[in-house]
Amino acid sequence: MQVSWALRITTSGMIITNPGSVYSEPKITVIGSGDITLMVGTTIVELMDISGSIVIDSALQEAYIGNTLMNDHMSGDFPVLKPGQNAVSWYGTVTRVVVKPNWRFLIILLSGSCEFMVYWQRPFGPLFLDLRRFIV
Repeated sequence: MQVSWALRITTSGMIITNPGSVYSEPKITVIGSGDITLMVGTTIVELMDISGSIVIDSALQEAYIGNTLMNDHMSGDFPVLKPGQNAVSWYGTVTRVVVKPNWRFLIILLSGSCEFMVYWQRPFGPLFLDLRRFIV
C-alpha cells in the first residue's frame, strides 16, 4: 500500500526540514496566477503566466497542469530539498504551495569486503533487505 501525503504551505517563508540523509526531488504544486517567483532552499524558479496552478515535478524534470506540459512557463532549475532546513517562499499572487517531499535515505551496508548502497524513498514503507542472497 502506498501512502500519499503532502505539506500545505500558505505563508511565504515557511521552513521544511528534510529528515532524510540525501536530497529529495519533490513534486510541488503552486496554486496562484500571473508571474510568480518561487524559492525553494537556494533554488529560484520563475513561473510565467500561471492561470490557476502548475505542478513542478523535480523527479520527472517536468512542469505541467493535468496532461498539458508547461515547461515553457517555467525557467530555472527544478528544486530539491537538501537534508536539513529548506525555506519555501515566493513573490507574486500565490494562494498556497503544496509539497510532496519524497524523502529519501541512503543506507550503506558493509559486510566483509562488500559494500551495498540502497536508496529508500518514503512513504513506500519500511526497507527489508535479505542479505543472505548477497553472501557468496
